[in-house]
Amino acid sequence: MHNPSDRILPGVITQIEPLHNLVTGNWKENAVATTNSTTKQLAAFALIAGYFYLGGVGVESGSYTTIGAISLAYATSSLFGYFGLADTPITRLMRVNGVSAVCAAMGLMTMATGGMTMALAVITIMHMFDAYQGAINTERDNSIGANLDNEYERQGLNEERANSDGPVVNFFTESWRLNSFNKKNFETCQIV
Repeated sequence: MHNPSDRILPGVITQIEPLHNLVTGNWKENAVATTNSTTKQLAAFALIAGYFYLGGVGVESGSYTTIGAISLAYATSSLFGYFGLADTPITRLMRVNGVSAVCAAMGLMTMATGGMTMALAVITIMHMFDAYQGAINTERDNSIGANLDNEYERQGLNEERANSDGPVVNFFTESWRLNSFNKKNFETCQIV
C-alpha cells in the first residue's frame, strides 16, 4: 500500500531524502514500540513533554502565542503518534516533521524581531533538533531486518522483538517485587 503523500508529491521532492522525510513522516511515530532504542523512546517523550510545557508557557504568557499554540497541537498529535494511535489524515498531517521546521523558523524570527526569552529560545532549539532528527531519519525502510538476506531469519527477529517489551514499557508494567513470593523466598515470609 502506498502512502498518500508519496502519490501527490512531485518526483523532485521524493528524490531528496531529507526533504521527503520532512514533509511525509514523523520520526517519533510509534516510538514506544519495542523495536526502537531506549534513547529514541526517551528523547521522543522528552520532546513531547517539553512541547506541552513550553507551549503552555508561551500561550499563557502571551509572549509567543502562535508558536506556543502550534507546539501544543503538535505535541498532542505527536503523543498520539508516539503510542501508535490517531491515524486519521488530519492528525498525521499535524505531526509531520515539517511542522517543527516551520516552528523553528518562526521562533528564530520572533527572537530577532520581538525579543528573546529563555522559554522561546529553548522551544526553538527543541524544534530545530526535532526537524533535524526528522530530516535524517529514514522513513522509507522501517523493517527491522532490511539488510538480512534470509527471510526466515528476518521473521525470527521480528517475532522475538514483537514478543518482548522494551525497557520503557517494562518500567511501567513490571514491578521490582515481581516473583518475590516464590519458593525460595517463602521461608522468610511470615504472616502474623
